[in-house]
Amino acid sequence: MASPVSSAIALTFLLPLASAAQEAGKQVPLGDGRPARPGITRTTIRDDSRVTVTRVQFEPGAAEEPHTHPYDIVVIPLETVPVQLVIGGKEMSKIEEGSPNFMAKGVSHFMKNTGTKTFAVIAVALKQDDVKK
Repeated sequence: MASPVSSAIALTFLLPLASAAQEAGKQVPLGDGRPARPGITRTTIRDDSRVTVTRVQFEPGAAEEPHTHPYDIVVIPLETVPVQLVIGGKEMSKIEEGSPNFMAKGVSHFMKNTGTKTFAVIAVALKQDDVKK
C-alpha cells in the first residue's frame, strides 16, 4: 500500500503531465472561431464544405499552443525561415518556402517563430470527410 507521502509525490508529477496531455489534445478550428494568440494573425481566404484556406502570419517569438484539428491539414510556408515546428513529437527547426508540411487529423502539433522577422504560411484544411456523397 502506498504511503500518503508517496501518493502526494506521485500526484505532484502526474497531474502536470495529465494536464499537458489534455492541452496537446485540444481540438481547434483552422479559421474563424479559433482563440487569438499574441503575435499570430489569421486571415481566412476560403471556407466551404470541402476546404478551409487560411493565411497565418507569425511575428518574431509568436507561438501556437499544442493542438489538433478534426481534419487533415497541409501547411505551405511562403518563405524559408527558422521555426520550432513539432508534428506528432517530430521536431523541425526550419520550414522551406513552398514545401508542404502535413498534419494528420487528430495529431498534436504547434509552431513557433524562432527567427527575427515576420513570416506567413498558407494552411489548408481538407474537409473531404465531412462532404456527403
